[in-house]
Amino acid sequence: MRNFNSVNFRIFIQLAILFIICLFALDFFELSKNSNMEAYCPFGGIQALASFFVNDSLACDMTTVQIALGILLVFAVFSLGKLFCAYLCPLGYINELLTKLRKFLNFKELVVREDSVLDKILRSVKYILLFVVLYISISSSELFCKQFDPYYALATGFKGEISIWMSLTAIYLLLIGCFFIKMFWCKYICPLGAINNIFKYLLSAIALFLIYYLSFLLGLKLPWYLLLASICIIGYLSEIFFKQVKVFPLLKIRRDKKKCMSNCEECDKRCPYNIPVNKSDVIKHVDCTMCCDCIAECKYSALSVNGNKRLHLILPIVVVLLFLIGIVIGSKWEVPMVNLKWGNYKTTKTESIEIRGLRSVKCYASSMNFAKKVQNIPGIYGVKAYIQHHRVEILYNPLEISVSDIEKSIYKPVKFKISQPSKEVKSVKVVTIHTENMTDPVDVNYLGMQFRQGKRKYYGLESEYSKPLTLRIYMDMAEAVDIDYIKKVVEMKEMDILMHGGKVKKEKVDFRFVNADDKIDTVSKRELLELLFRPYKKMFKENIDEKTLAIYDVVYPDIEKPMVARGLPVLASYLSLTDGLLGVESTLNNDDEAVIRIYYSKMKVNEEKILSILTQKKWKIISKDGVKNETAPAISF
Repeated sequence: MRNFNSVNFRIFIQLAILFIICLFALDFFELSKNSNMEAYCPFGGIQALASFFVNDSLACDMTTVQIALGILLVFAVFSLGKLFCAYLCPLGYINELLTKLRKFLNFKELVVREDSVLDKILRSVKYILLFVVLYISISSSELFCKQFDPYYALATGFKGEISIWMSLTAIYLLLIGCFFIKMFWCKYICPLGAINNIFKYLLSAIALFLIYYLSFLLGLKLPWYLLLASICIIGYLSEIFFKQVKVFPLLKIRRDKKKCMSNCEECDKRCPYNIPVNKSDVIKHVDCTMCCDCIAECKYSALSVNGNKRLHLILPIVVVLLFLIGIVIGSKWEVPMVNLKWGNYKTTKTESIEIRGLRSVKCYASSMNFAKKVQNIPGIYGVKAYIQHHRVEILYNPLEISVSDIEKSIYKPVKFKISQPSKEVKSVKVVTIHTENMTDPVDVNYLGMQFRQGKRKYYGLESEYSKPLTLRIYMDMAEAVDIDYIKKVVEMKEMDILMHGGKVKKEKVDFRFVNADDKIDTVSKRELLELLFRPYKKMFKENIDEKTLAIYDVVYPDIEKPMVARGLPVLASYLSLTDGLLGVESTLNNDDEAVIRIYYSKMKVNEEKILSILTQKKWKIISKDGVKNETAPAISF
């Protein structure tokens, strides 16, 4: 009787993974809208780990979960075999399904004979691709594999950070190549397959690492990509000249010659890679993924894993456990996105302080921006930024700067407009409260969004650094000061955050209301509007003839929205190319309306001409390198 339990388990796992990917692609889960499916691919972990070793930093898309899965993948390859390929990789299962489809449709298979010239040439592709992917990923600190990975493209429904032509090319190669050539993608194209094979020849890879490290000790600073290229080349040469691995993996399929009927060959036919199982005492072929299909197919129980008849039944459980362990470890342990030190940190007596709740520290760019900011603060000598938990560790000299001064230096006061006061409003009152756990400036924006959703006549928020944080709430004179309501909103555990495009995401918070001042102040409406308004001004010429100077105001309430205001520099670049236009600014007019004000020479242009310029369907602007480009309008008129 055939033992097919492990095969059924393998198929069940692979179908479950494909099903989950389809759900993510269709946005079935609310979670999928904020999830990065590439975070669960160990190949991304290898790229992330390599980037961290070379650059001492990670990019936005590189996570500790990926690194943990990548490390466990390496461990699994040289100890257990290519279990990820056999049990978890959705592309590998698609390879097998396409082979079954071809047989069902009765199409002839294109056979690439092993050790033929074509086979050797094709096997080089995955190593070339591996070098290119790792080189670009490390150099740019971005996961380049996302540009073409069929798994990522399909899981995101082609909405991710992909290159359409690269993704479609990869998908065509996957579908067409695997339909006609058995396991085409896995054997010839997959860069993760190249990594797996490299670690099957682990001793060679270790030798290259030791040679590289020795050269470093001897003062030869060889470029990192030379090591990468050497590993890829040695991996490829080992694969085409020594297909039978010597030591790794430690688990191997073994054949009992006494039980085997050599003329049966059912195991050979079942093997996805056509490995001649019935002619080998121990399966050491580099293509073997330890899928154990051959064991399940054997009628005579002649095959086993390391001589144990039941060990192959445990492998599916082991691979799932390793995957789950990687996710747990990655969620608990975090590699810093950036880890920078500067100045005389080696000779200075330093201490470190951890600051949590920095929501703005959420990617590589924001981490670098934070590092640049603190680098200009005397007494600070380094920073580690952890984006998963939005925290930083700052290296400082307590003799030069105190903890409170560090916290004050990194805090940026915030002004947030909740709503526009009506024309009848002349003055507003100011209620001052104090809060905790609002470390990041964006926290004030989150709180302001919640007040905006209420039906109270609240007009704005302003924060000022203190311990605890000082928050001023500007509200209508007729609005009752309801401290209980304010406390309730501040201490919400989950807030609805309006995103660009109208989408709403749930954000977990832990703000704490401390107290409110007894004193209530008042300010004029104009003072409030000027406080909350973020003006922009750009003059194109320095010497302007006041006699010919004129202004043209366009009432534009949306100019106070950050996404719209970002278009002002583009508008300035566009207008600066027209003779007679002298400058542009965003400001408040005498009626307290937000306007875009254009300065012009009435001797050269008129208001009708300005309106015509503003409503053009295409704008010509000057790029940073001085080149004139045509673009869509950054602001609609």
